[in-house]
Amino acid sequence: MGLFGKKDPAEQPPQEPLKQDRAQQDQFQQVFFMHLLFREKPELPSEAALLDALRKRFGEVDLVVPFKDEKGGDNRLVSFGVKKYTCEFQDGSMPAQIMMYGFDAHKENDALTPLQRSQFWDVPDGGAVYDSCPYAIWLSDFMAATLPAEDRCNLLMDWLEVALELLPQCTAVYTPSSGKLILADALRQSKFTGMDRYIANCVNVRFFNIDGTEDDHIVDTTGLYSIHLPDIQYHFHGLNPDSVVNHAYNFASYILANPGAIKDGDTVDGIDPATGQMSQDAQWVCGYEEALIQPVRPVLDVHTGPNAAGQR
Repeated sequence: MGLFGKKDPAEQPPQEPLKQDRAQQDQFQQVFFMHLLFREKPELPSEAALLDALRKRFGEVDLVVPFKDEKGGDNRLVSFGVKKYTCEFQDGSMPAQIMMYGFDAHKENDALTPLQRSQFWDVPDGGAVYDSCPYAIWLSDFMAATLPAEDRCNLLMDWLEVALELLPQCTAVYTPSSGKLILADALRQSKFTGMDRYIANCVNVRFFNIDGTEDDHIVDTTGLYSIHLPDIQYHFHGLNPDSVVNHAYNFASYILANPGAIKDGDTVDGIDPATGQMSQDAQWVCGYEEALIQPVRPVLDVHTGPNAAGQR
C-alpha cells in the first residue's frame, strides 16, 4: 500500500446538498465501455493502423468486424479478436474481442447527474472539461466478461493506451460505469503499470460530506463492482479525508490483485489520526453490506474504529 495519492477533497468549494436515487442499481459490466472525448470532430484511425498497433501490443490479432460492411456501407464500428486472451464459455472458447465505435457527437452531457458531476476529483473544473467535448469515440471489450479480472483489466488498459497513441487529439477519458474522468495527457504520462492502470484510470474514489453533521464523511469507490469485485466504503469522522482517499485507492489495488482475499470480519491496517499515516496499531474491521451512496451495490465497508460514524 502507499502507491496512490490524491488531492484533498476537503479543499474543494462547498456544494449544494445532493439528493440520492436509491432506485439506481449498479451492475457487472458484461461489456465495459470507455469514452474518449474530443473538442473537435476526430478522424477514426484506419483498420491497418489499428491492426499494426494492436499486434505490436498484443501479438496475434484478427480483424473481426471491419468499418465497412460487405456492401460498402459504414458500420461506424470495428472489432478485433485478441488471441492472447481466451474466454471460456459452455459451448467452447474464443479470443476476447475489443471494439471501437465512432460517433459524430457526444450526447451524454445532459444525462450526467449533479452527483456525478460533483465527483470529478482528478480533473480541475471537470464538468467544464466534459462539457467542452461534444465528440466521442467509444472503446469497449466484447465477449471478455469471463476473463479473470487481471486479464480483463490488462486487455482494457492496453486497448485504451493503443487508442490514445493513435488519437493524440483526445482531450479526456470518461468511464461511465464508475463516473471517472481523467485527462488524456495525464493518462499518457502515467507511470502506473499492470492492473494498477485500471485503478488509476477507471476506478473513481468519491468523497461526500454528510449533510446535517459537523464532521461526518463518506469515501467510497465506484468501478470495482463493474468487474465483479466489491467496491469499498468508509463512513468516518476525525480523519483527514485525503488520507482516507489514499487508503481507498491502495485497498482497491489490493482487492484487484487478490480477489476474494478479504472475508467478513478480516482487518486491514488503518490510519493513525495523529499522523495521517497507515499504522499496524490501527486495525480496521471489514464487512460486506449494501452501499450507503448510490448506485446500490455490494461494498466492503471499512469500520474505522473510534473514528467510525453512523449507526454501527
